[in-house]
Parts: sequence; C-alpha cells; structure tokens
Amino acid sequence: GGGGGKEEGGEPASKKMAPSRCMSCKKKVGLLGFHCRCGGTYCSEHRYSDKHECTYDYKTHGRDQLAKDNPACAANKIDKI
Repeated sequence: GGGGGKEEGGEPASKKMAPSRCMSCKKKVGLLGFHCRCGGTYCSEHRYSDKHECTYDYKTHGRDQLAKDNPACAANKIDKI
C-alpha cells in the first residue's frame, strides 16, 4: 500500500505510534519504553521528567503524600495543680 497516513485498520498512523515510540524524540522503544506519570512513553534518554516536557506535578504529589502519611500529632495538655 501507499503512504496515505492511515493504517489498514482505518485508524490514523499517530494512534499506533504512541505506545512504541518516544514522545520526545520519536525513537522506537518497543517494549523497553519508560512510562511517565504524565501519560507518555519515553526512551532511556528522555525517561526523566527534566528531560522531557513533563506536565505531572511531582512537588504537589510529594506534599500530599507526606501530609497523608504523617498526620499532625498534638500531645495532650497536662492539668496543672
């Protein structure tokens, strides 16, 4: 077939590209792709959040996790005599 931009299933070529290619450099990653929390699949060079345009807010997630894991503990007040 010709390169009409569609796969035989009728879906656009970009639909099939997403899971098997790096979303930053379009390099083929196949099964070895790294999945980011922002929803993308990246190669070994772009797998870290500072190496691609990551939209996931790790800072807020970390703060929420700390607040959940460490509830505020206040000591009972002692009655003075």
